[in-house]
Amino acid sequence: TLSRVPVAPGARNAAPLLVAAFVTGKIGQSTPSSSATGPTYTSYNEITVTFVSNFDLTPAAGSTITIRGLSGTALANSAAVRFRSTVLRPGLTKSLDALFEFGDPAYGVWNQTAGSLVFVVIADTVGRAEYEVRFTVINPLAGRTAATVYIEASGIRTEPLLCVNGPGNRAPLKVAGFTIKAMGQSTPSAMNNNTLTATLATNVVLEKGTYISISGL
Repeated sequence: TLSRVPVAPGARNAAPLLVAAFVTGKIGQSTPSSSATGPTYTSYNEITVTFVSNFDLTPAAGSTITIRGLSGTALANSAAVRFRSTVLRPGLTKSLDALFEFGDPAYGVWNQTAGSLVFVVIADTVGRAEYEVRFTVINPLAGRTAATVYIEASGIRTEPLLCVNGPGNRAPLKVAGFTIKAMGQSTPSAMNNNTLTATLATNVVLEKGTYISISGL
């Protein structure tokens, strides 16, 4: 019989039975403020996505990354949504300097209906490195619950990974709105003191410095 001989595994993507996957995905936002029409106010909201893959995405394989599930924004379709990317820690085989895997500046294709941003990998990424991508959307007029967001790759294909939402007001596309808004009075009698009572509840935490205006009285 032949003795067993250890075989050196292939490096990086050539490692035997390495199945491509995103192992970490997190997403947050900069503001829960809604946009408004009277007076007009546009709420620009920076979305931050942090992810780690267990493999190298490569332009040779035609790799792209898709972040989807951010439907309901007021950001129109665009073939050139600018985003910024950084590496939060070094990978296994490549130093931190000069990492411009997605372009500098970088642009992605935005689909408003799907709430998706797709961008191309233009230089090899580093498996196990932690990347952060930031781009800006426009919050809608009405309050809403947080989005359910996935990240996935094509070229070297992965299954979609459900991203972990940021806490509280930092959950993606959690847009401020009143869940209870009721107004009452103590008496309809003419020339009497009348106590008005407003009952309000919101779907977000109103942070220090927030003003609530009651008008039309």
